[in-house]
This record gives sequence, C-alpha cells and structure tokens, in this order.
Amino acid sequence: MLNETTKRLVDEITKSLAASKESISSSFGELLNLLIDKLQLSQDKKFVFLLVGKTGVGKSSTVNSLLNQEIASVGKYDATTMEVQEYEHTINGVKCSIIDTPGLCDDIPEKGNNQKYIELIQKQVNQIDLLWFVTRLDDARVGEDEKKGIQIISEAFTPKVWEHSVIVFTRANKADDYLEELQERTKRIRDEIAKHTGQ
Repeated sequence: MLNETTKRLVDEITKSLAASKESISSSFGELLNLLIDKLQLSQDKKFVFLLVGKTGVGKSSTVNSLLNQEIASVGKYDATTMEVQEYEHTINGVKCSIIDTPGLCDDIPEKGNNQKYIELIQKQVNQIDLLWFVTRLDDARVGEDEKKGIQIISEAFTPKVWEHSVIVFTRANKADDYLEELQERTKRIRDEIAKHTGQ
C-alpha cells in the first residue's frame, strides 16, 4: 500500500507525462528533477519505528541487534525498560528513530502499569511509521497476557496501526523446528490481531 506522499508523487509524475507535448526524453528530465526535489524534501523526515510487546520478549535486545551496539539495557531476570527510550540512527542517509517501550502485561491489572505505559508512549511518540510487535518464537501458544497486549495496542493506537506493522520474533535459536514454528506462530499472532482489525 502506497503512503500519501508516494501517491502524490506518482500522481504528479503521471499528470506531467500526460500533459507533456514534448518528447519523452525531455519530459523525463523534468520528471527526474521533480523526483529529486521530492526526495530532498523527505531527507529531513525522520522515520519512527515503535517496538511493543509483552514484558520479557526481548525488545531491548532487538534494539541492540538492529543497531549492532549494546546501547539498550537488557535484564536476564527482571524487566529493565521502565521508560520510553528513543534511539536515533541513520540508515543509508535516512534518519530514523527506534523507540523501545516498557513491556505490557507485566503485572496484575490492579497496579495499572499497562495504562501508565501506554500514556508514556502516547505522550512521547507523535508519529508511528512502522510498529514492530515483538514476540518469542519459542512460545507455543498466544497466551492471555499477549492477547491482552494486542488488545491494548489496538485500543490505544486504533486498529489501523496494524496496517503498518511487522511481527519480530526473538529466541529463534530455541525453536525445535524453526520453519514450522515460524509459520504457526505467525498465523496465530496474525489471527489474534485480526480479532481487533476485522481482517
């Protein structure tokens, strides 16, 4: 699915071609300049990747793997990310921000951490270009805590957030049959998300 900026660019190029009474090569030069102008405007844009998931699935470890640096604190036995942590990065000249978040469903509902964490995220994150739902590949079932996490994310950011999302699996080295578990876990997580998106 094309985003709005890409759609507008494609429309402008299509209109320019249709309106052109000159040769294609001459029109192409103008279109190339238009494309370069648009790309230069987008150079100042920062892309925001938001990592979410239940506590203990390896969101902070995923940040470290992505950036190839040990910058996010990782705890073996206890959750270490209690605040929204933003990590600036550049990939091929494109600025991006990778946002690590506290784990959802880390306690009994009476404590209210889920609401506190969602409010922290909403307060600090103004845009989400891509949601990364982090989960363990070696979990056989989608547990009640993870189902609740998917529900909380859907309610807080609307079901449309799932249109621009990927499932990130951790602990792949613990899978007994990698391909089978990847296929089955993907289906189960997608089925759970579909309960909130209607598709």
